[in-house]
Parts: sequence; C-alpha cells; structure tokens
Amino acid sequence: KENGIKLRKWQDQHGDNISSSAVRQLARPNVVHPPLETFDAWAEERPVILVSVATAVLKLGGMKMKEISGK
Repeated sequence: KENGIKLRKWQDQHGDNISSSAVRQLARPNVVHPPLETFDAWAEERPVILVSVATAVLKLGGMKMKEISGK
C-alpha cells in the first residue's frame, strides 16, 4: 500500500533513531490478541499501529517518554 510505504520512509528518515524495521520487530512478538495474521492485515491498512504497539511495549518495559523520544 502506498500509505504504508510513505510511513515507513518517513519513519526511517525522522523516527528518532528507530527504523520502521525495528518498530516492526519490537511490536509483532508482543501481540497477544488479535492473531498475528489479523494484526498484520491491520498494519497493512494502518501502518501507524506498529508505532503505537511498539511505544506501549516500551512503556510497559519501564521506559519513560523522554527516553523513548531521545529527548
């Protein structure tokens, strides 16, 4: 999908030192529900869901927003 490609390119250029690949690698293994096939379909339609899940994983891991954003 064109929007997904644009988001990945933007993330890779402006993603505060975290690539779209790293976001995907962080998010996918932590998905409990829905099944991964469903989550992947959602991520194809709305790729920003990967960023939301990865951010939640980092927060649950104890990182503060300042640490996540690198500021």
